[in-house]
Amino acid sequence: MSGEGVDSEGMSGEGVDSEGMSGEGVDSERMSGEGVDSEGMSGEGVDSERMSGEGVDSERMSGEGVECEGMSGEGMDSEGMSVEGVDSEGMSGEGVDSEGMSGEGVDSEGMSGEGVDSEGMSGEGSGQ
Repeated sequence: MSGEGVDSEGMSGEGVDSEGMSGEGVDSERMSGEGVDSEGMSGEGVDSERMSGEGVDSERMSGEGVECEGMSGEGMDSEGMSVEGVDSEGMSGEGVDSEGMSGEGVDSEGMSGEGVDSEGMSGEGSGQ
């Protein structure tokens, strides 16, 4: 991993095109913090095949104000995703313990935006 602006196969802080994850504004195969078009997930405003934090048109779910096949809104316990502070199997916006991804400060199996200890990747300040 690196602090920022890195093209690595693993993770980077922000603005990185990696196969894994990055903090924000990244086109990765998995996840990113925000504003990313990835196959996996992103924090917000992303068109991903899976999930995003908010305002996203994804195949599954998004945080809020989204036309998705799954779920949207906020603070809910859904099998898909929620905006914030939710324990869902899918993803959530922020501060959530989900199997999928979350926006920030989350311990998820997938990824999170920043300051997270996840099996996958996080944006910045994570213990990996």
